[in-house]
Amino acid sequence: MTPTIPKEFAYCVSYQDGMFLTSGNMSTEQAYFVNWLTLQNQLTMTAGVLSGLEVTNPTANTVLVATGAGLDPAGHLLVVPQGATNTTLSVQSSPNPTYVYLVYPTTTQAATGMPAYTLNMAALPQLGGMPNPPGNGIILAKISLNESGSIVGITDMRQGVASRLPITFGVQTQEATANTVMVAPGGACQGNATIPTTTLTRVGASLSQPVTFIAADVPAFSAAPRVVASAQGSVPYAVSVSDVTTIGFTLTVTAVTPQADSPPLQVAWLALAP
Repeated sequence: MTPTIPKEFAYCVSYQDGMFLTSGNMSTEQAYFVNWLTLQNQLTMTAGVLSGLEVTNPTANTVLVATGAGLDPAGHLLVVPQGATNTTLSVQSSPNPTYVYLVYPTTTQAATGMPAYTLNMAALPQLGGMPNPPGNGIILAKISLNESGSIVGITDMRQGVASRLPITFGVQTQEATANTVMVAPGGACQGNATIPTTTLTRVGASLSQPVTFIAADVPAFSAAPRVVASAQGSVPYAVSVSDVTTIGFTLTVTAVTPQADSPPLQVAWLALAP
């Protein structure tokens, strides 16, 4: 993944003795650190939930988003702090189903009880009619309504963030070349595979996908490792591993309950060297 990096991301303030600091100077300095953090998040982790953010139905046709944090696709921190006042949403009779998103604020919000120049950057819960969240947000839940427009069910659609870094446990790698250092005996590497669920809507439907440990045609082990894998999230799927080689393996996912409008499935895998 190589996102476009604007040149302004590298600009920071060069402080000098006696200089007069303007709001523009301070904004440049603030933006430098915000850009650095969001770019790091974007390159190392997928969008998703870090903690909390459960959606519940406390009364009538309202839903409540719990405190917590996540990341949007651009790497912005989506935070719902304690005492946030915009976490209760009123669900209308349509669309059905309705989806709950959490989005990074694109307009300024005044911080309640603070000076006028203090902004509130808490994430904003929103409702929508599509399972795909806005580009600056993540999906949290699906709200099902009956014919009279009353809430009859909430489906948890939170997906945890996943590391974009394929190798851990001290394994050293280079740019997928013949010089790649293999996993030492007794060592391990791990990663995450994203499985589309559009064809896994009925019980027993299966989908197989090849997974490589480091890169295509580059062995990571001197002999075939032992591989284990598990589906992430609240929707149950059966996961199996086959055709394990020193380069990768085949991952098969099977639906065990009927599903509709499920987000892509994240499967965590771990390979243990012999």
